[in-house]
Amino acid sequence: MLILPVPRAPDWRRRPPWMTLLLIISCTFIFFVLQGKDEQRTEAAWTYYLQSDLPDIELPLYVRYQNQHGKSDVRLPEAPDEVAVMVQQLQYDPGFQRALKSGQLFPPSGLAPEGWQAARKQFETMLARSVTDHYGFVPAQPRAVTWFSHMFLHGSADHLFGNMVVLFIVGYLVEEALGAGLFLLCYLLAGLGANALDLALHSERLVVGVGASGAISGVMAMFVVLFGLQRIRFLYWVVVYLDFFMAPALLVLPVWMANEAYQMWVDKDGMINNTAHLGGFAAGAVLAGLYRLSRRKDEQPVVLDAGPSEAEQLAAQLHKVHLLLADLAFDRARTLLRPLVQQHPQQAELLQAYYQASRWQGDSEDYHLATGRLLAWNALPVEQAREVLNHYLTNARPVPRLSASLMANLGKRLLQAGFLPEGVRLCRALLARDRQHRALPALLLLVARASREQGDTAHAQLALTLLRQHFPGSAEDQLSAQW
Repeated sequence: MLILPVPRAPDWRRRPPWMTLLLIISCTFIFFVLQGKDEQRTEAAWTYYLQSDLPDIELPLYVRYQNQHGKSDVRLPEAPDEVAVMVQQLQYDPGFQRALKSGQLFPPSGLAPEGWQAARKQFETMLARSVTDHYGFVPAQPRAVTWFSHMFLHGSADHLFGNMVVLFIVGYLVEEALGAGLFLLCYLLAGLGANALDLALHSERLVVGVGASGAISGVMAMFVVLFGLQRIRFLYWVVVYLDFFMAPALLVLPVWMANEAYQMWVDKDGMINNTAHLGGFAAGAVLAGLYRLSRRKDEQPVVLDAGPSEAEQLAAQLHKVHLLLADLAFDRARTLLRPLVQQHPQQAELLQAYYQASRWQGDSEDYHLATGRLLAWNALPVEQAREVLNHYLTNARPVPRLSASLMANLGKRLLQAGFLPEGVRLCRALLARDRQHRALPALLLLVARASREQGDTAHAQLALTLLRQHFPGSAEDQLSAQW
């Protein structure tokens, strides 16, 4: 089972996660460059071992050692494959290695066979040429440098890839919260915590431990403790099923630790060092708890950055819309634009894009809605408003659906700008819709004035007649009487 927080993307512009990237680059460089020839180095060491006198000396001693410790069914191997397996076993058997190097397994004289010490030293020297073997953490033989170096080594490309993916997913968020320097310090301390628990529970193990998993487990714990009860999105993966769920960050702490403990219990002989994971996770949780405690004293809560601002998100959505329009993907553009226009009804670029995506479907709800919203926008240049209106009146199906208030306001703007035919058309439509509309007197007076200025006495006289007939005594009627 895998549980990962996936709240949002990194903020590359304001706070790029340089330390997280540096750790990833370092681990990748070390694996492909410094560890690149480890397989050949290890193979050369074991080839030397098998071709030397060491198997003839040590295998019988190992069989006898096993028999003396209750494993009476262990016998000398005959097939080459069986020999290779047993020499691996004796190399990493802590009790046997301790007895072998102390001379306890040799004859009462305590003298080892001639040449054994030289051959054994040569083999171990060749094995130590492997960066993995030399700098990996061995609980039975801990060295100061390996407490740190093991965090940057990996056993395979898959091991590296999996660790680096998880490190990036959780690392950049913790780095944003702590800052690069403190993040690196906590990362290293979590790795030390992983080693400490591994050493406490497996102090005799000779198998080399490598990988950033312990430190990354600590970073995971830091994330869930730092952001506490803030609800975030998580990805969970069980066998072949994966999905998302929303939960407080802190809720994942006991779930993750219980899963690791269970994996350690059922996979005692497996290759995954769940003990180190658990140690790193516990160390990370303690470190993050101490950090939160220090912030509480300063009354500075740790808050998960919500990510890009609303304006930045809108700009990103508009960029997608323009790409879709350029590809003539009008249906997809309209689908993206509908909720955006609802959220930002006065956003000019959105209104223009919505109209462009809809204007070729005269019978669609989007076309009626987009045109109405665009014409109702008072900042729309009047020349463009005239063009949009003419297109709509010609193409709208089954009939245009402009509101009375929109016709009145747009008619006034067009007449004041000198666009008489469109103004007259809207005035007639408004008269047909509502002969008592409160905007009609001013609109009829504008029609009369614009018609007279353009030498159209017929329309001027008709407008004045309608004004006196339907709105006698109005301010506009009295004003027209002075002409």
